[in-house]
Amino acid sequence: AWSSANISGIPLQDFCRMRGHYHHDETMEAIAQSVKNSAYEIISKKSATYYGIAMSVRRICECIVRNERSILPVSTMLHGCYGIRDICLSMPAIVGQEGIETPVPISLNAEEQEKLRFSAQTLREIAAGTAAGFAASSARNRSSSPAPVAPSSSARITVSPVCGFASSPAVELRNRK
Repeated sequence: AWSSANISGIPLQDFCRMRGHYHHDETMEAIAQSVKNSAYEIISKKSATYYGIAMSVRRICECIVRNERSILPVSTMLHGCYGIRDICLSMPAIVGQEGIETPVPISLNAEEQEKLRFSAQTLREIAAGTAAGFAASSARNRSSSPAPVAPSSSARITVSPVCGFASSPAVELRNRK
């Protein structure tokens, strides 16, 4: 979130002006578009993005195994934070041997909060469409497919009091023996 970005406690826009950079709005938009479209660039060059995903998973596992307590963007269920509930979004959190130990609250201005809510709604609609497609596909294949495996009873979601985040079972490894 640009509104809370800072360098040594100095707001990013103020720092840019101090250093003689006055077109930071255009630069920030260019950076945002570059990040947003980076997957397409990677796919065009490597035909896949799974290397980047693998590196992210490796970094999360490293934090857990080494109990680094590092701040990482990890997928967490939101329960009312920024007016968003019942959807997982990538949010900053401290990750250590207990998985997500605590979310890291970030300050978002009104425009950023609206964009985050829009992203959550878009993801919710995609998930609903995927679930509907999966249900239809499952119904067609039910006679020839084995019964689905029930989720592990050891997986659980722990709700954090800070901003209502929850840790996901994929990251919360303390439940596995």
